[in-house]
Parts: sequence; structure tokens; C-alpha cells
Amino acid sequence: MALGLHYVFFPGVVFHELSHYLACILTGVEVKEVRLFDPEEAFVRHAVPRAWQAVVISIAPFVVGTIAGYYLLLFAMQFFARSSIFSILFFWLGFSVVLFSFPSTPDAMNAFNSVFNALKNRISKGSIPNRIAWALVSPIVFLPLILITGFFLLFDKIVFLRILWAAFLFLITFNPAWLFSIWSFLDSLLKGFFSWIFKGIL
Repeated sequence: MALGLHYVFFPGVVFHELSHYLACILTGVEVKEVRLFDPEEAFVRHAVPRAWQAVVISIAPFVVGTIAGYYLLLFAMQFFARSSIFSILFFWLGFSVVLFSFPSTPDAMNAFNSVFNALKNRISKGSIPNRIAWALVSPIVFLPLILITGFFLLFDKIVFLRILWAAFLFLITFNPAWLFSIWSFLDSLLKGFFSWIFKGIL
């Protein structure tokens, strides 16, 4: 991402790293070093996590950032309706948090590699029945993992998509009921997709 954006929207960078840090604390992963803001490399260095811990740590900024960003934008709209100057502050904070909510490429790949290696170990070690069971389960885990990783990598590389995501959350603040309509649509879409996948396999 352009270096200038890190300076302009620095609260998002700080919030991103804080989300990683809190996820480490909550999942019991030892934190070794934290740098909340640095235009070149802000980071949270931690011990090697288990697969599920790596996933939680990687997606924490997206989950927490999306929720926090939505409410910051919602508060901004409420202040704006009252012609309050605080609306500018909350718009800036909300947009900053959402813009930097997506996992970076290293974040996404760390989660992907952790889950992939865990599945590979389960399939290659242990009793024959366990190995067969994990081999059968692995496509169910692996396919969504590829889709989610690809989604995050795409948004990490293309700033315009992040801006669209922020605009999407902003539009929802006008009518939160849209969110449930969109979720129903996505739910139907995903159910149809996975039905088609499993129908092809079975």
C-alpha cells in the first residue's frame, strides 16, 4: 500500500497491530515484540502458533476492524446529522480502521501455511483410520481456506477494493437492514455453491 496512506490513516495501522496483539493474548500465544506503528514495518512478533491460533491471529484485524469501523462510521453519521464537527473525526477513524482491516500478505500466508501443514501432518501420521478420516475431511477445510486466503490477498494488493469495502460499510450505516438482505443473498449463494461442489464429488 502507498506509504502516504500509512501516515494519513495511521490509526488503522495501529488498530490492525493491536488486533493481532489482542488475538495473541486471547489465544495464549506468547508475544515477543510489538511495533504498533512504522510506515515500513509495523508488526507483532509472536511464538509459533497452532493452526487454529494462526487463523484467529491472522483474521482478527478484519473481524474486529470491520465491526469497529462500521460503528465508527455509524457514529460519524449521527454526529453529521447533528452538524457536529466530531463527524469529521469519526469518519477519519472509521475509514482508517476499515482501510487497514484486511490481513497483509504475510498474515494470510501464515494462516494458510499453518492449516495446510497441520492437515498434511494429520494425513501423513497416526493410525490408518485417522489418516483416511483426515484425508476425507481435508477438502472441506482446504477449499474454504483457499477462497478466504485468495480474498484477503486480493484486497491486500488492490487498495481500490479496500475503499469499496469502506464505502459498502458506510452505505450500510444508512440502512442496517441492508446487511441482513445481503447476508441472506450470500448465504443462498454459498449454499448453492457447496451443494454443487459436493454433488460433483459424490
